[in-house]
Amino acid sequence: MKRARQLVRLRDRNQITLPARVVDNFHLKPDDYLEFLWTPEGKLQLQPATIAAKGSREAAEGEERARQQLAAGDLPVLKTAEEFREYLRNLPDPEEREIVTSVRQQLHEVVKVATRAIQQLDEAPQLATARVAESKVDRRG
Repeated sequence: MKRARQLVRLRDRNQITLPARVVDNFHLKPDDYLEFLWTPEGKLQLQPATIAAKGSREAAEGEERARQQLAAGDLPVLKTAEEFREYLRNLPDPEEREIVTSVRQQLHEVVKVATRAIQQLDEAPQLATARVAESKVDRRG
């Protein structure tokens, strides 16, 4: 799907109205659930969600996915309310994440430029030798 910017305004009582285009594209109906996701880049995503009834196939699949994420170390294991509070306190704020992401992107570009420069320097002696050899051939001919 093509990226498009849609603005909404937060109203009193923390309510927003979804644009008709969004509702239509995602086939949303009244009483559907939506979930907000905070990405590692500090962006907020909104996507359709489902609530699985306890004991249902969907609930079992969700629990299995969570177990796999835990086993892979993708999710923190928090055993107490204090561990949870500490985890939340240590999360970077969105602005900080955006700065870190920007710096990483800039560093990536610097490394690419430096790598190209090093490759050109490595090739320079070979090019110089080739040019000298060509000029010797030209002088003889």
